[in-house]
Amino acid sequence: MWTGCASVTVKRVAAVDPVVVRGLAPTSWDTLGKRWPTEEELQDLLDDPATQADPQKLLASAEAAYHTAHSARRNGADPAIRWFLLSARQAFTLLSEFDLSEEESRRTQTLYNSAVAHCLRLALLSEKIDSQRQLNLGPLQEPLPIRFVGFTRDADEFGRIELCEDLQIQGIDPVHKVEGLGVPLVVHALSSKRIPAEQRPAYEISFPVTATIHFDGPCHLPTRLEFTNPLSIDQTQFEGRRLQLASDLTTPLAQTVSQTEFDRLAYLGFLRGQAAKERSGVKMLDPYHPGKIPVVFVHGLASSPITWAPMFNDLLSDPELRKRFQYWVHFYPTGDPFPTSAADFRETLAKLRHDLDPEGKDPALDHWVLLGHSMGGLICKMVTVEGGDAFWPIVSRIPFDEVELSPKVRKELRRTFYFDRLPFVKRVVFIATPHHGSQLSPSPLGRLAAKLVRLRDDLTEASKEMVRNIPDLPGGHVPTSVELLAPDSLALKILANREVSNEVQYHSIVGVIPAPEKSLSRYLLPMRPFHLHAWVKESTDGVVTYQSAHIEQVQSESIVAAEHMTIQKNPETTKEVRRILMEHWAALESQVPGAAARIIDYHDRCIKIAMPVQPSQEKKHLIRFEDRPLEFPGTGRQ
Repeated sequence: MWTGCASVTVKRVAAVDPVVVRGLAPTSWDTLGKRWPTEEELQDLLDDPATQADPQKLLASAEAAYHTAHSARRNGADPAIRWFLLSARQAFTLLSEFDLSEEESRRTQTLYNSAVAHCLRLALLSEKIDSQRQLNLGPLQEPLPIRFVGFTRDADEFGRIELCEDLQIQGIDPVHKVEGLGVPLVVHALSSKRIPAEQRPAYEISFPVTATIHFDGPCHLPTRLEFTNPLSIDQTQFEGRRLQLASDLTTPLAQTVSQTEFDRLAYLGFLRGQAAKERSGVKMLDPYHPGKIPVVFVHGLASSPITWAPMFNDLLSDPELRKRFQYWVHFYPTGDPFPTSAADFRETLAKLRHDLDPEGKDPALDHWVLLGHSMGGLICKMVTVEGGDAFWPIVSRIPFDEVELSPKVRKELRRTFYFDRLPFVKRVVFIATPHHGSQLSPSPLGRLAAKLVRLRDDLTEASKEMVRNIPDLPGGHVPTSVELLAPDSLALKILANREVSNEVQYHSIVGVIPAPEKSLSRYLLPMRPFHLHAWVKESTDGVVTYQSAHIEQVQSESIVAAEHMTIQKNPETTKEVRRILMEHWAALESQVPGAAARIIDYHDRCIKIAMPVQPSQEKKHLIRFEDRPLEFPGTGRQ
């Protein structure tokens, strides 16, 4: 239920210059005659053909040019950019033409990256860079054209630029960086023509870029500035040599999250549904990528997509997942009845599927994955079952066609309670989902929250008409989402008992707060290891009990030692989501044969046990506790 939002902030900092801190290499100091050259002497060294053939002279001239550039900054940006560019050129030549030791390569790479970073930083300060076209190097040099590598974005979507090393983030941990060649950037996207207007977020999207400057030809002149997409390419080519590309995927994500209003809208959208309605829907952080399977994150009550930021950060950093999946988020007014939210979600997904691929040419769009936290899991499940006549009794025992309603209200109720499942949704992951309700709903706090909720305008109008025309409307009003999450809720009972399609795979991740000073292994029954001891069955994550989160329809169930409001940020939850996604991918390539009950995997802090469910399925129960060794009965192993 209540999940809340964790603030993510980004602030500017003064980056530490690693080249200045370490000083000159001893060999460089010797090559320079143990004294600093004048600018004329340094220029002669740089122009000397013998320098280009001597790695020690190349390094010495590169380091000297770098320190000279710092001194030249007092004369303006142009002379400083020139010297930094010369330093980067010498380092580029070293990396591309000579076999260096690991230490020499690391030192030269740092020198190149820092020189390029200063060039970009000065160009940004003096407005010499056009992020869509070129980098201006000063009056004496031709502008460098920008080459875009590995992007599905158009060049005209590239907006304001910031260097990742100039930004410090809080609220997302860890920061996923890869050491390598290039300067990680945050680029703020301009409106994407590839994203349908209704799917474009109302906030500024930031995305990762790695910048490199290339010096080609016998004269080693700067020829281009490359912007590479680190989400799709992890190496860059220097004169025929392939080198690891540097990247920072977390800082652009943090910039995106920090610029949203979701911290405020999470609670405002819960209490005042109309405030969130205009911002609601599935939002694409990147343009649609054909061939990648959509994974849609759905938040819980009084929450927002910000709650997914830590998991999104970890999944995005996994190169295997990046090749196969694209991630989108869904935002909705959480105070509205969840059947109504599910109807909105169902229509949004169907329209999005059609708009992205109207001719049905992309098979990846036939295998969507939904992740729902708390109440979001109920919404996800509702788009995978058939409505029929099953859900109308939530409103009335009078047959739907016999109730007198205006065409507008009748249409709203029909789409909410009479619906078909979405055939392209093939897998759902429930995270701390209250399938059988929560005692927090009928508690004094829950009752107070329900009274404070104001439904969005169209639901408020429909509610008035329903109260007048439906005499047996439960409670005499349209219930809020809080009321529908009570343990005795008819809506939950109907949904829990609804027949599910064998084309949809379900998985549960359940949070429990461990009892102190108890080993989980004591609660595994020796004769039936796939069952949990009563202690686990009676446990809770603080909001949702294990008994409420547990359903028999799942292919796998994972128990994580976590509280309700933090389970989606737990590393063990992310590991299990990754496993499920990779299983989803594998299932597209081959069917997993059924098997008798058996241990299928055993390793630290996790036991997996397979049970046959259907001829083509296996059911897995996973138990994960981060800080507790597990012992499988009869093995003596921990």
